[in-house]
Amino acid sequence: MKQLRINKKDYPGGDTCVLLKGYSYSLQEIYASRDIGQILCLRMETNDNCNLKCIYCYSYLQRGKQKEMPLEDARNVIYQGINLGLQSIVYLGGGEPLLYRHFWAFIEYVSRQKVIPVIFTNGTLINLSIAKRLFDIGASVMIKLDGKEEIQDKLSGQGTYKKILSSLDALLEVGFGKLNGRYTRLGIGPCATKINILEIPKIWRFARKNNFFPNVELATEIGKATSNIALDCNQARWLRRTLKEIDE
Repeated sequence: MKQLRINKKDYPGGDTCVLLKGYSYSLQEIYASRDIGQILCLRMETNDNCNLKCIYCYSYLQRGKQKEMPLEDARNVIYQGINLGLQSIVYLGGGEPLLYRHFWAFIEYVSRQKVIPVIFTNGTLINLSIAKRLFDIGASVMIKLDGKEEIQDKLSGQGTYKKILSSLDALLEVGFGKLNGRYTRLGIGPCATKINILEIPKIWRFARKNNFFPNVELATEIGKATSNIALDCNQARWLRRTLKEIDE
């Protein structure tokens, strides 16, 4: 998937929209870090196993060997990053991060190093106790939401929608929905396809109304998983314009 970038140059009011802690950096911060040869954030994948088979995902096409990064290797990546100024990680898993065998040991290590973990999750495995634990270690969470129940279940599997809503409720109950200045620790991350393109503006409005950080990705045309549902150029252009108009 590739990110549909909507930055403050694209719409008025960009200086007032909420930001995701550990994920959103200003251009000044980015350039300053670059100019001294350091990094602010890195993306990490530790495992390729997942409990879903979303039809827009190409990762599962390479699954089968159940590849997993050793815990010491994962910690070493963070150690090297800290020496380069690392402030946060975007933790994608590769598959579902919460299924990484060493998930808690790794995330707690990251937190102890004063690095913010931004966890991209499919949102089907979070209960109240997990949500509380994530909140207490200072993580930010980007949870999947692709549309209403019929569409979400078509894209990700029967029963997925209800599990996502349950996880979202748990995250909100422990405090993820509260703002700290302009910063939130909760994001909503839909993947735009031909199937759910009309749902994306609704999700964007829902996120803005509730001070969640919206992060739209476009299904990437790789393999059979996305070749028939990826947006064409005109659809992607329409979506960018529509989201811009919502924020205006």
